[in-house]
Amino acid sequence: MALHLAMPLLFVLKPHLMKKHTTLYTLLFFTNLIFCQCFTTLNSGFWHVSGIKSDGTLWGRGSGNFGQLNNGTRFEELTAVPISSTADWQKLFAGSAANFAIKNNGTLWGTGANTQGVLGIGTSATSSSTFVQIGMAGNWRQISSDLHTIGVRTDGSIWGWGFNDFGQVGNGNLQDEYAPVRIGTDNDWKEVDAKGNRVSFGIKTNGTLWAWGGNNINYLFGAGNFSWFVPTQHNAATDWKTVSGGWAHALMLKTNNTLWALGRDIAAGPHGPVDFPDIPLQIGTDTNWASISAGFRVSFAIKTNGTLWAWGKNDGIHGPGGGALLNAGLLGDGTTIDRPNPVQIGTDTNWATVSAGYFSVVATKTNGAVYTWGLNNQGQLGNGNLDDTVLVPTLITIPDCTLVNLSFTKKEPFSIAPNPAKDKVTINFETTTQPPTIEIYDLFGRLITSHQPTTTVGGWELSTLNFSAGVYLVVLKENNAVVAQQKLIKQ
Repeated sequence: MALHLAMPLLFVLKPHLMKKHTTLYTLLFFTNLIFCQCFTTLNSGFWHVSGIKSDGTLWGRGSGNFGQLNNGTRFEELTAVPISSTADWQKLFAGSAANFAIKNNGTLWGTGANTQGVLGIGTSATSSSTFVQIGMAGNWRQISSDLHTIGVRTDGSIWGWGFNDFGQVGNGNLQDEYAPVRIGTDNDWKEVDAKGNRVSFGIKTNGTLWAWGGNNINYLFGAGNFSWFVPTQHNAATDWKTVSGGWAHALMLKTNNTLWALGRDIAAGPHGPVDFPDIPLQIGTDTNWASISAGFRVSFAIKTNGTLWAWGKNDGIHGPGGGALLNAGLLGDGTTIDRPNPVQIGTDTNWATVSAGYFSVVATKTNGAVYTWGLNNQGQLGNGNLDDTVLVPTLITIPDCTLVNLSFTKKEPFSIAPNPAKDKVTINFETTTQPPTIEIYDLFGRLITSHQPTTTVGGWELSTLNFSAGVYLVVLKENNAVVAQQKLIKQ
């Protein structure tokens, strides 16, 4: 919508007014197109929540005991605080007690717990309270982390590091890795997920589903006591869209927007905990599921109509030594009743994203509003206190965030690397229904070049040798409607 509103202003200017108003309308153009939203990503860790704003700054709240908030204090923060002094970040990913972030130049950085090498910074130090660069590569695209970490680079290769007692790193052995190691030789990985309990998942660009790690921990693929040390394809389907790993289960979406699950936990839906399915089984018959998030014995999903749904264990589990119930009421339906089938949370129809942590949940609406619920023992809900568990989604006030009409997605439709660019740039994309259109505009809103892929998932390698130094806008359209846009900086 912003593109159609801003661009005519640039084209109707008379020549003698262009110079005078260039700065004003350039500001309007990029304000409308780029800085119209507050948080573009919010992620839940074990006891913390972190996010990246559209201005490229990083923010966090909750536990900082391992340095995951990059604030040097290692204390909890009860409201969102900046966790970086720079504004050159493009992506952020929360681990269990760590944060990983990718800069505009494609480099990867991490802060927080480094137990058994989960940060990948090349040392056995137990933690880092400041961001440290991970390796020297400048082409990272996606990270997923729990007790181990798996990453995808823009060339489609995957890399792993951290705790590896059941082969979950995927490099063929059981040795913990303290720096990224390449997994296999394939260059066709679309996404990965390492949030499961000592298991990893991946989806390739051909739509196939893969997994590796400790099957004997959570019985994801039957009740056998075995593991896979390298990525292994687990069924013949070629229409898998996305995967989200939980504690003892996993959720999947197919390209036809059907919802699937496997595992032994109640959060796997009506198929758990006794059936031990060795193949993904469909949950219900609906064909309008848009996004998923598997947590600690709970599951969340959003439908294409903007409604939020949850299921799983809701009556809580006792902490160490029979302590307090840790995740009672985590589903957000106002009760502490277990739900083996999806139940709608409230009646709102404008939910956009949801991220399940271990004992708390953060979600956004299409107007940019942020909601949290669950356990608040470390201030992870961001409401300014350490109150008891919150049983329903509750609005959190975020300073300097204006609510607008925008669209969030669980996963970004495209990525740009390296950014800033010198001689070439790769734009990796993923759309839902048909191949997209990718357009690049200059500072004045003029179309510089465009590309029409023939697939819904892929990459476009673009030479920028003839681009003048400066700022450009990359716009991705689907069905001729703008679904995402990002800055491209040419050095």
